[in-house]
Amino acid sequence: MIYFFYAIRRRLRRVFSARRAFGIGGAAATIIITGTVFFYLTEPVLPDGTKNSLFNSLYWVVETVSTVGYGDIVPTNLYAKLVFFYVIIFGLGTFAAALTELGGYIAEKRLLQLHGFRHSKLKEHIVIVGYNESAKELIQRLRDSDADYVLVVNTSSTEELRSEGINFIAGDMLLSSTLRRAGIERSDALVLCLDQDEEAVMVALKAREIRKDMRIIATCARYEDYSIMKDAGIDIVIPSSKYQGDMLADAVLDAYSVDLLFGLISGKGSLELGEMVVERESKLSELSIPSGSRIIAVRSGSNYTVDLNDGLLLRKGDIVFFLKEKLRK
Repeated sequence: MIYFFYAIRRRLRRVFSARRAFGIGGAAATIIITGTVFFYLTEPVLPDGTKNSLFNSLYWVVETVSTVGYGDIVPTNLYAKLVFFYVIIFGLGTFAAALTELGGYIAEKRLLQLHGFRHSKLKEHIVIVGYNESAKELIQRLRDSDADYVLVVNTSSTEELRSEGINFIAGDMLLSSTLRRAGIERSDALVLCLDQDEEAVMVALKAREIRKDMRIIATCARYEDYSIMKDAGIDIVIPSSKYQGDMLADAVLDAYSVDLLFGLISGKGSLELGEMVVERESKLSELSIPSGSRIIAVRSGSNYTVDLNDGLLLRKGDIVFFLKEKLRK
């Protein structure tokens, strides 16, 4: 509803705002210039006995319309007092209109910012569509890396986002206009953190229409949708995993290693990816993995290791990735 009223106001402002701004600015300039000249002509000598000047007259006009009223310069004759009435009556109205317009603009910008109805002005940032656990982990990693991002969500979760200080845009994720407001044309990558693979495909297609060379990364809820999402133009598809959020961050910050890892299982072959968390410090040769499996990478913290040997020391919490034969149904 807020966005509806904003859209109407924006259309009206396109018609009237420029004319109104020029009108107010012109009226203010006219009052200041004429008031300065009139006071200079009608008050040749100031109360302290010094000769009046255009600068002193300008100072008096600004002092009067701003209602500061220091009292160091005052009109002393009938004609100068008539100039005072002219300046105070017309000047106050003009400045009140200007302040009202400025206050309304600031209030509108603040309201739109609070509800995410604004345009991102970032460049080379990451556009994240969807907000789930994977997105939360990704945002935390991006913050730790001092990387800029914009989150695109619907209007239902904005209160939580504001409380956590997350930079977001609210709107329909499937609309090109929403992606443009997020600055997708100037971004470094698009990350889709959606629970429905169908939505991810639709957003990816919309993104490709806007920008052909867009680097797109997405999570995949169902393994059978992997090839469909790749065919939709998604560069890196990360299958469902309890470490999906960390992998997603690695795909954004170090796309090469993750793309290599998931490229090994991108087809419909007989292999699938397995993973194991190291329970205690040990050597790689001491690790027990399923029979017939082959270890291909070890993840320690935010780094991947593919140069493996039996003496490689594994720490508690490290993740070991291996290829294993896919179970046949």
